[in-house]
Amino acid sequence: LAVSDSPAGPFENLGVLVPHASLDGSPFRDADGSLWLYYTAEFGAAGGLVPGRIYVDRLLEPSRVAGEPQEIVGRHKWQEGACVLARDGRCHLFYSIGSWGKSDYRVRWAVSDSPEGPFDEQPGAFLKSTDAVKGPGHHNFFTTPDGAEWTVYHGWDPDFTARYPRIDPVYWREGRPQTPGPTSSPQLLRGAPAS
Repeated sequence: LAVSDSPAGPFENLGVLVPHASLDGSPFRDADGSLWLYYTAEFGAAGGLVPGRIYVDRLLEPSRVAGEPQEIVGRHKWQEGACVLARDGRCHLFYSIGSWGKSDYRVRWAVSDSPEGPFDEQPGAFLKSTDAVKGPGHHNFFTTPDGAEWTVYHGWDPDFTARYPRIDPVYWREGRPQTPGPTSSPQLLRGAPAS
């Protein structure tokens, strides 16, 4: 964990937050104020955590986990890059599966009434390969000042010669997230779409 008084830094390294091999740590603050940390166990993880599975642990404060990780996604060979969006009182967990260097890399999502799960994986993919963009994933989300939601992620060119950052708008239809991505063209930030 590193902290700063400004997004521009400088950042002070506060040391290790998760005390074993892990990657892609992503914090989440629930509506009740509780803090959670989602991450993928890496090879060499302690305590019986399985590499490639996503775990959640409560943050007792931003700089200290409870040390009680619970597996929440483990049905695929490998899953990573977890992040959570709260919407309409539910937690929407997004994560990448497959091999990041291949066209099977994609973003799935699951839903729960609690940040601890259990999470119900939804059918289909939120982002998946097209002819123009291969292996989209390892994403996150941001909201513009006017309330429009966007996703940001990596995606390969069709020949797998370069992996570029990309952004696309996110829309919600009947409680389900949708995006026109992955795209390979410039995107203009615009106002929030009608739900």
